[in-house]
Order: sequence, then structure tokens, then C-alpha cells
Amino acid sequence: MERSTSRGHAALNTVLDEALAAGDEELRGADPLGRVLLADDCADLREHVCGLLAPRYAVEAVSDGVAALAAARSQPPDLVLSDVRTPLLDGFGLLRALRDDPRTRLVPVVLLSARAGEEARIEGLEAGADYLLKPFTARELVARVRTHVELARLRRHAVEEQGRFKAAFTHAMVGMGMCDLEGRFIGANPALLAITGYTEAELCGCHMEDLTHPDDRSRTRELLHKIVGGQIPSFVIEKRYLRRDGRSVWVEAGVSLVRDEKGRALHLLGIVDQIDARKEAEAERRDALERERAARAEAEAANRAKDEFLAMLGHELRNPLAPIQTALELMRMHGAGEERERAVIERQLAYVVRLVDDLLDVSRITRGKIRLKRARVELGKVVQKAIEMASPLIEQRRHSLRVVVRRRGLLVEGDEDRLAQVAANLLTNAAKYTDTGGAIVVEGTREGGEVVLRVRDNGIGLGPELVPRLFDLFQQGPLPPERGQGGLGLGLAIVRSLVELHGGRVDARSDGPGQGSEFTVRLPACPAERARDAREEGAADESALGSTHRVLVVDDNTDAAELLAEVVSEAGYVARAAFDGPSALALAESMKPDVALLDLGLPVMDGVELGRRLRQLPGLSGLRLIAVTGYGQDSDRARTRAAGFEAHLRKPIELATVTALLERVPPPER
Repeated sequence: MERSTSRGHAALNTVLDEALAAGDEELRGADPLGRVLLADDCADLREHVCGLLAPRYAVEAVSDGVAALAAARSQPPDLVLSDVRTPLLDGFGLLRALRDDPRTRLVPVVLLSARAGEEARIEGLEAGADYLLKPFTARELVARVRTHVELARLRRHAVEEQGRFKAAFTHAMVGMGMCDLEGRFIGANPALLAITGYTEAELCGCHMEDLTHPDDRSRTRELLHKIVGGQIPSFVIEKRYLRRDGRSVWVEAGVSLVRDEKGRALHLLGIVDQIDARKEAEAERRDALERERAARAEAEAANRAKDEFLAMLGHELRNPLAPIQTALELMRMHGAGEERERAVIERQLAYVVRLVDDLLDVSRITRGKIRLKRARVELGKVVQKAIEMASPLIEQRRHSLRVVVRRRGLLVEGDEDRLAQVAANLLTNAAKYTDTGGAIVVEGTREGGEVVLRVRDNGIGLGPELVPRLFDLFQQGPLPPERGQGGLGLGLAIVRSLVELHGGRVDARSDGPGQGSEFTVRLPACPAERARDAREEGAADESALGSTHRVLVVDDNTDAAELLAEVVSEAGYVARAAFDGPSALALAESMKPDVALLDLGLPVMDGVELGRRLRQLPGLSGLRLIAVTGYGQDSDRARTRAAGFEAHLRKPIELATVTALLERVPPPER
């Protein structure tokens, strides 16, 4: 139970105030109402329970079951509270030992346990003990102790002094009733009559089950048989009573078997407390937990939907980009004019492609789909590649770039392309947020067991409110309109994710707006030894392809298919275009292609199925298949590879990539 002592005392004061308000003024300064023995190895819980029960009860707290058994045998308490996992002698063992000793046979026991569920509660009841689930509230603990101590006190007093018992019965603040050994009422106090709505004459003669809600009768009957049969001395049950007016109310009923001085069973004594408010609070807690679970499930579903949206967005954007790319290739091949327009299209196309790549990277990262191709690589090589990627923007804004990174001696283990992407994103970020003609510095050092990359600029700087969320998705600093396109705020989020995948960390600092910024990446260093060439370690996945004469292009995007076929034709090959599977099969029978460039997302039959059917045509068993698609995830590549495709090109594709593949396809033998 994780509650502080101060909170426990606050709950205690609340309980005492309620008791005093109910008319228990005589309890102040009075002797304790009973003795409680607590066995639990948690010192904080022992202190907390003692604070809750004092001064109403005298509490003796011990840390193990053996000490509890010795204390109980020395002076039997009114109630034993024991954790089921108490060391040396657990709660059930302590319970059996108490029942075997005539001096403690009738001492009630409440087992404390962190086990939830009705089965655990029934297990405690069947063993002859009550059950209280951890963590319990102050109200639950005090109510439970009050019930059992009251039962023990009244049972003892009934045997010792009938008159005193009768007075307590009549004036008790909680409901009390007496039943014969069959469970029929033979008496009730005013508090119980108020709970049930019956008069004493109406209630007497009724069976205990008549007052119980039908859904709770079987449990009541079972416990009644056990107590009358001597298997247990008492029990406590939460159930619903049916009032005379037909309403149901929740009660906590404690029932004890009263015996005379010779141990003969006389009658049953019940103490009943109405707990509607407590059950309503429990229901509200359950509803709150259910709402929290539902909200969490909804958030997870929304997150999955977002990832799927990002992946699909990237695919859908690539389809229109493909014919644009191909048209640019044709313009260049035909020597068409409009150089300015072409430059604009190329620049905007590169920007859109970069956005798409960023979106796809975010999608892969959030779904844990990024796969690093690790190898030993020099930081100098990474920085050189990053400068090539970021130089167009740096040159456009006429920044000066100073690089202080030695070529060798700064070895890290990682994915060269992804690390270059990290450095390029930082350089692009510096160029974007620095006024024209600004200064950017790139430094690489080794500090202890880390290789450190710093990118520093004299740009607009960072406000203190932006630094803590700078690396979150879709976050970026204020960008004046004259600076042009600001992106989606994904670059730095991708930087942090990729750096963390490499076991490193990244942070940012700035002296404030107008004072420039510095970004620092720290990566685990490798021993300073000669790095192997990553390109020699990782051979190309695709099989070597050679030149061919006849190429079949299939894409349901008519513009994309026709333009790609025209580009291939301009490169010196015989190329024909089809726009779906059936027409491609018909064209292939007459054309007899050597290579097929197939879009995967075709109508009627997808590209994988079309490739299988093309190879079944007479004379086409050796047809080379190349996938040209917007789908580029690992699972997509694995699917085409398993289907026998020799290459997997992701849209938009460049003419040089296609022609390089076609040039390596061996000439056909006709």
C-alpha cells in the first residue's frame, strides 16, 4: 500500500471526525475499544495502520507470523490482521495455528493481500478468515476493524453479561440483528430496522435470505452453513438487501455465532453497515479505469492510423511524381528550351521528394522499421557526403562554410547513409535559419569514448521556450516569409531518432534570439583503426542485369507508362506500354519482351501476379522482371524478391537508374 504517513493521519482525522459527528463524543479520552494484533513485514504499513486505528484501538504490530502467534497466545486480541505473505509463518499458517489453540480459536482474522478478484476473497472466507484487498482506504480498514472488534466484543460480552449485551444491541449506531441457528430473525435493533424499512414485528420470523437480493443468496446460504456447522466462527459479506419499499441497498454484514459458557451454539449475531456510498465510489473508480483504458486504446489506434496514413501518403505522392520525373528526362533528351521552367520544376520536385522521404522516415521510425546497415565509418566521410547533400541550399543563401573535421581517426560504427542524413539535416537547418551571407561551422572531435559532431551557426538563435521541444515531431522555430519554404518540422525529429538508434544523443543550445545556435551529436567511438570500405562490405542486393532490346512497361497511370516507354525508346531500346494485366499479357505474346518494368499496384491483377503469368507464356520463362512502384518498405522488397524480381525501383525513378540496369542485361539470343 503506497500511502505516506501524513496522508494516513489525514484519513484518520477524517474518520474520527465522522465518528464524533455521529455521536461518539465519549470515545475521546476513553479506553481503547479493543485490541488489534497486526502482522506484516512492511514497516511503513505497520506505522500507517497504527496511526489509523489509534486511539480507538490498542494496536500491537509485529513483523512475522511466529511473533504474532506468540503474542496472540500470550493475550488473545479482539482481532488479528495478517498479510498472507508474512515471513516465517504466512497468513494461512497463522490462521490454522490460531484455530488449533482453544485460547485463540474464536479470535477473528482478517487476511491482507494484494491479490485481486473474487476467487482470492472466497479462498480467505473458506479458510475461516475475512479478506481485505491491498491497497485499502482508511475508511475500508477502520470499517472492517470496527466490524470485527465489535463482533468479538459483543460475543464476549454476550457470554459474560447478557444485560450489557442487550443495551449495546439496542443502542448501537450500526445495524444489529439476531437470528436463530436456521437463519430466521429473532430480534433487530433500531439501526437495522432503519436500513431495511421493516418494523421489528415484520422482520422477526423472516429468513436471512428473504432480506437478501436473489443474486447474493447462494453466497449467504453457503457461509451460513459453514458458521452453523462450526467450520468458521464468523464471516463478513458485502451484499444487497431488499428493503420493504422494494429498493435494494448495499450493506456489509458481519455474522458471528454466539455460544454459551460451555461452548454450545445459542444464536447468530449480525452487524450490518450500509455501504451504498462506498460501492458507488468503487463503481466510479472502475468506470474511470475503463474510460482510461478506452482512451489509451483510442490513442494507440489513432497512432497506428497516423502511421498508416504517412505510409500511404508517401505512396500516393510518388505516383504523380513519376511522370513529372520522366517528362523532365525527355525535355533534357530532346534539348527543349524553357531552361528556367525546367529548373523550377526540378527544384520543386526535389523539395517534394525530400518531404516524402522525411514523411516515410518518420513512419518507419515510429513503427520501428528502420534497419541500419552498420559498418565502421569515418566521421570525415560522413560529413563530406552531408555537405554534398546540403550544398545547394548553402550556396543559394551564400553562406560561408568552415569545416574542421579530420579525415581519419574519428571512427564510429553505424549506417553511413543515415549518419550523413543526420549531418545534412543539421546543415540544412543551420542554412535555413541563418540570414543570407551567414557563417556555418562544422567541427568533429573525439572526447573520451565519444565522437562528437558540432554544427554551429550565427543565425536567428533559439528562445528558451523552444529548446525543450525542438526535437519533437512537427516542431520548428519561427520562420519569416522571406526565408521560403520551412518544411514540416520533421528534420530534427528524424535527427534525434537516428542518433538514438546509433546509441548516441543530440542536444541544442543557444544564447537566445539573434545569438545563433549550436547542435551537438555524440556517438560511441570505435577504436582508432583502419575502417573497411562499407561499399566493399555490402554488395548490391539486385542480381547483375545486362542489356536487352525489348522492354515491356506496365503501369495503370497512363502518363507514367507512356513517358517511361518513350524514355526507354529514346535510350535505344524497343519499348511498348500497357496499362493493366490482361492487356500486358496480350501484348507480351506478340512482342516477346526480354525485360518487363512492372508497377505493383495494378488493377485486375497486381504486378507480382502479372510477372508470374508473363513467365508462363511460351518463350518467356527467362523474362527479367523489374518492379517500378511507390511501395518501398522492407516487406515490399522481400515480396518482389521472393517472386523472382531482379530489382525493386521506388518511384519516382531516374532515367540513369533504368538505363544502367538495362545496359547490364545480356543481349537476347534470337
